[in-house]
Amino acid sequence: MFFFLGLKDSFAQSSGTIPLDDFEGWTKKRVREKVYIHTDRTVYAKGDTIWFNAYTVTGSGNRLSRLSGALYVELFTQSGKISQVKIPIVNGLAKGCFPTDLTLIDGDYSIRAYTRLMRNDPTSFFQKNIYIGSAKAAQIVSAVIASSSTENGSNKIELKYTNRGGEPIADRSFKYSITEGADTLKTGKSATDGNGNLSLHFKSTSHLKFVSVEAEADDEKVNTVVAINQPSDFDIQILAEGGTFVEGLQSRLAVKCVGPDGYGKNITGKIVDDQGVTVTTFNCDHYGMGQFLIVPEAGRTYTAIADIKDGFSTKVNLPAASRNGAIFSAYTNSSDTITLRIQASSSVHALKSVWHLTGVAGNELVIKKDFTLNGPLLSFKIPCSDLPTGITQLTLFSDRYEPVAERLVFNYPKVNSSIKLSNLKESFKPREMVDLGMQSEVGNQAVVGSYAVSVTDERLQTGSEDDEQTILSSLLLSSDVKGYIEHPNYYFHDINDKKKAELDLLLRSQGYRSFSWKNLNNKQEPLYSPEALETVFSGSAKTLFGKAYAGADITILSLKAKLFQQTKTDQSGRFSFPPFLLTDSVKITFKASAPDKKRRLAVEIDSIPGYHPLTDESYDYLLHHSVGAYHYNDIFNSQKELQEKAGNHTGIQLKDVVVKSKQQMSRSANYNGAGRADQVVVGDQLKSCANLSICLAGLISGVIFKSVQTDFGVVMAPFLARGGPDARPMLLYWNGMQVELQDYPVYLDQNIENPQDIESIEILRNDNYTTMYGAQSRGVIVVTTRGGSLSGGRLNLSTRLFEPVGFSKVKDFYVPKYNTLSKGQKPDFRSTVYWNPSVVTSATGNVPIKYYNSDATGNFRITIEGITPDGNMLHSVYRYKVTK
Repeated sequence: MFFFLGLKDSFAQSSGTIPLDDFEGWTKKRVREKVYIHTDRTVYAKGDTIWFNAYTVTGSGNRLSRLSGALYVELFTQSGKISQVKIPIVNGLAKGCFPTDLTLIDGDYSIRAYTRLMRNDPTSFFQKNIYIGSAKAAQIVSAVIASSSTENGSNKIELKYTNRGGEPIADRSFKYSITEGADTLKTGKSATDGNGNLSLHFKSTSHLKFVSVEAEADDEKVNTVVAINQPSDFDIQILAEGGTFVEGLQSRLAVKCVGPDGYGKNITGKIVDDQGVTVTTFNCDHYGMGQFLIVPEAGRTYTAIADIKDGFSTKVNLPAASRNGAIFSAYTNSSDTITLRIQASSSVHALKSVWHLTGVAGNELVIKKDFTLNGPLLSFKIPCSDLPTGITQLTLFSDRYEPVAERLVFNYPKVNSSIKLSNLKESFKPREMVDLGMQSEVGNQAVVGSYAVSVTDERLQTGSEDDEQTILSSLLLSSDVKGYIEHPNYYFHDINDKKKAELDLLLRSQGYRSFSWKNLNNKQEPLYSPEALETVFSGSAKTLFGKAYAGADITILSLKAKLFQQTKTDQSGRFSFPPFLLTDSVKITFKASAPDKKRRLAVEIDSIPGYHPLTDESYDYLLHHSVGAYHYNDIFNSQKELQEKAGNHTGIQLKDVVVKSKQQMSRSANYNGAGRADQVVVGDQLKSCANLSICLAGLISGVIFKSVQTDFGVVMAPFLARGGPDARPMLLYWNGMQVELQDYPVYLDQNIENPQDIESIEILRNDNYTTMYGAQSRGVIVVTTRGGSLSGGRLNLSTRLFEPVGFSKVKDFYVPKYNTLSKGQKPDFRSTVYWNPSVVTSATGNVPIKYYNSDATGNFRITIEGITPDGNMLHSVYRYKVTK
């Protein structure tokens, strides 16, 4: 029985419990966004600027989103975040850049991007790996052999170190440090064995998932991310298509084999029953994925025996087959239609009940069809033209609207699209002007679109074209599929029937991340709503006894932002100011006062969420190193030589930090007594302080400053360096009075007291000092001022300092012009020759692209990516040579 499914079918009503009744209302409250970041390249030298363009889309059509007005972009390594920027989104588009530090360690870094709306599902964040290196050739290569942990917090890591040629670095002493985020868990020195293996043991008070091991030998450092309890063996999964396995019904089962390094491993094997009879064989030859057909017999059990390597094999039991049920299959080998087949056991189809089929894409219901299951086999054909581009989640429901089976299908773009460049020659000269015309076409028609164009040395791209993340592979595939996808762009260039079948196999091996029907039972409102381009400040005023105060005068002040406004609270004590565009991170003061100026009030500010903490998914992605250092050493060496020719000598000279110990003082608010502390900083050392945070970071030891999210925004707070992953901020006492965490910036950054008026700062790290404050393993900073009362007092709750995250300034890429020759021009060896994130094509003709080549010669690559208003994504690569 064949019949077509259309998108215009009306929703059928039923007397049963219909989860679809709640679907529309549920999804309206849970609109989904996706983001893609296009960087100018993926390999950078220390000190380079990372230029990027962002596309934010929503819905099944992947159209540019107008929901969010702010995008958060972060650059981080194994030890935690390095840089963070917040950039404005206008009509779904955003652009920005990251400067890199000359002091960074060579290695893999990761870029993460998200909107506030996307924080409702952190697994949906965009992420890509890049490499930052230097001219010094890396000689040490590290690999994880295994890791394990026990319930008492004991952990073991086994690493292997080799040279660039793969030979073990045997019997070599390494200095090492083990960290989790910004917290150091252990440091020490240990030696490799005769095979280059290094075993490290350490303890942790919390359940670890990822740690970073930095090892150093002969002044060369190498970082390794380790997943705790990482298996030393191969992991093999057997996955039934649609999720069901029924006796007497033919099933397609996918096989996926993953090695200890997290990458797919190609294997062969066979399926045997409980009597030892070989039923079929399988071959995993596509990034560790394969498949086989089987009809399970009643009463039989089955086992997969996989041949790994060197005569080693392993066994995996197949799931137990159900006696009754249905099998849901999809076949995508046709370019025009997707064929769906439903097999049902006799006890199921004999009922001749009405079943249901749905399709969801981008949290939108794109298919709804009811049918009578009245035979052992039903077939449906879905025209590809009726499906959105990308992934659709098909779900088969029983007559009781119980989800029975689920299948992901992929629909390639319906029409051909391309980006065309005119006037591109095969070869240019150094400093020659490149004068191109650019046009984007969809279905052989010129269209309007927004694009970013980068021109770089061909060698400054990681891996092959298959390994790249493009706007197509990211927004159409990676953003909707759980887990790491190897070689994501493999499926989007030179497309043929083989690649389509392999992509279908991938979807049967990895699940859908964006929607689950069981979520309809969750009636809780989303935590995060879309963030507008402008910020609204709101809050409430209360008496000191917590009662709402109507008619209070509220003043908002920021000298840097040139902001001064006033308003009054309403009958419920609430206030709100008009939207304000934060062009930079600023400190804003709120003050509440009663009209008669006699009553003391407290002002409370509604929190504005800022950056999201790093998640396990973030570190998991970084585990899959996108690049290896060795391919780029020659490039960095040549760049160094060129920069030296250009006279660009750069470097950072760090000042020595002198830590002074206990000092004598005349008065102190320390509960332990004056000077009874692990370290004392006296007032004379603070004479040149701009603010206390900067001074303390350079003067005190064993303390680090980290960002902390509070209800009033992100604040920088001091932590004990040895505090571990569960550490809490140190307590701050000011003249014997405890300061609330959200008020730390008032005292440490805003200088509520002149640093020159401080008598002493005492640092309490050890429990014998912190016990008096009930702050064991936490630490205390005790500040005593010259004129302050030591009897304690009350904070002025009517004034509140607030520091929301503002937009970072966006720089423009500089393009030199060599239209005239002049003596004394400096050599030009730009790593990125041209970067333009704001190219808008026309429907009537070519858009000009003009730039000058640098002095460098070799193969250069033009990468163009972008999107049309209708959600058509385009990605093109062109190449040319520069020769003298």
